[in-house]
Amino acid sequence: MLETVKNPSLLCRVAISIDNLIERIFAVESDPEFELCIPDSILHRTELICEYIKTEKGYDFEVEGFLMLLYLDFIKNCIKSYNPRKVFKQLTEEYYQDQYLTAVNCGVSEIIPIVKYSKTNLVISMAEEDVRKGQLILDELYDLYGYRISFSKLLENLWIGFIEDYKTGENKRAYYSIVKILKECIG
Repeated sequence: MLETVKNPSLLCRVAISIDNLIERIFAVESDPEFELCIPDSILHRTELICEYIKTEKGYDFEVEGFLMLLYLDFIKNCIKSYNPRKVFKQLTEEYYQDQYLTAVNCGVSEIIPIVKYSKTNLVISMAEEDVRKGQLILDELYDLYGYRISFSKLLENLWIGFIEDYKTGENKRAYYSIVKILKECIG
């Protein structure tokens, strides 16, 4: 025997609530992913620093943790002593520019890339709330300078700039600054 439902809206609300609960329980929220293109020399130097920190300090420290430390330190510095011109310059610096050769054969031009260094493409993920912090800074830089900087470019330039400064001696205390930041985060 079929029974009529006296309050269908209540039944619908209950069904929707149950459906939403099941969706939240089984939903797999994935963090945003970003593809970075990093010169191999930068990646290898970073791996060496991470390995040294593991050995010397006993921390389980990988490249992803290294990049996250640089990023969180960048966010902290932008909040404490924000200098938009300096940040804009830092994030738009071109460290490894691709070069091209134009070859002409029988009146047909062909552009050929000149490979001076090898690169590795890495895909990293980051929590949405951490990405949002950096995106707010990028949005502000766009408002100020009218130039859109991608989040991937932000991460690449933080990483490459740090290691380049380390390799060229401009940041002689780079290793110690990473260890200091790591200690602050851990403890």
